[in-house]
Amino acid sequence: MVSNSQVVEEGMIVDDTNDVEVSRVRADGIITKIGYPNSFRVEANGFAEGIWLCWTNDIMVDILNIHSQVVHVKIHSTMSLDHFFCSIVYASSHAAKRRELWHVLSSLAVLVEGH
Repeated sequence: MVSNSQVVEEGMIVDDTNDVEVSRVRADGIITKIGYPNSFRVEANGFAEGIWLCWTNDIMVDILNIHSQVVHVKIHSTMSLDHFFCSIVYASSHAAKRRELWHVLSSLAVLVEGH
């Protein structure tokens, strides 16, 4: 069940699967049940990691970069020319994996500066 604290502006839900291992089929069922017509997932690794993005038809989401710990997107309003970049992060509790994440985030900073 999605709590109100997980709802982000413009109808986007960002949910990590840290506490519960959710199978792909069950995840599809949960996303369908909460009623968002669009979604994208980075699959969980057992009981860790996993990023879910769900959104309404009022926005368009371009997936720009996918990594096990971060999804970088460009979000557009369907009602205006406005857009913004957003990086959704699930940082690993393992130091070596977090170092890898910082490298990825640094490369994303260069990508955003070019736009």
